[in-house]
Amino acid sequence: MVGIVEGKQLGDNTKSFVFVRGLKDIENIGLKMGAQRESFYSLTGLGDLLLHSRNRNLGIEIGNGKTLEEALDGKVHVSEGVIACKNAIELAKKLGVKIPVIEGLNKILFEKGDIVEIIESLN
Repeated sequence: MVGIVEGKQLGDNTKSFVFVRGLKDIENIGLKMGAQRESFYSLTGLGDLLLHSRNRNLGIEIGNGKTLEEALDGKVHVSEGVIACKNAIELAKKLGVKIPVIEGLNKILFEKGDIVEIIESLN
């Protein structure tokens, strides 16, 4: 969702807010499955989130007004975040974990949700 925030030019504070809350969503799922908290703040956790440019670039395109389909058109590699988003929601339901940022991202990607309304609902 950070890329979408960037594409919409909603500011660095909003990007930081969404990033931290999104990391908490991922951490909540992982902890419920038995992961160690430290895993999320290592190269494979935080480092992976910071450097995945395909997801960020796709988000920027969506933030600039493209639909998911338009943003994906012609791309050889699908951004793994698109698939992971749906999978995370299913998993969170099974585990009884709340993941509001990922649910919001799902609404933006697949239900034409408004990012500003979604971010406001996170506060």
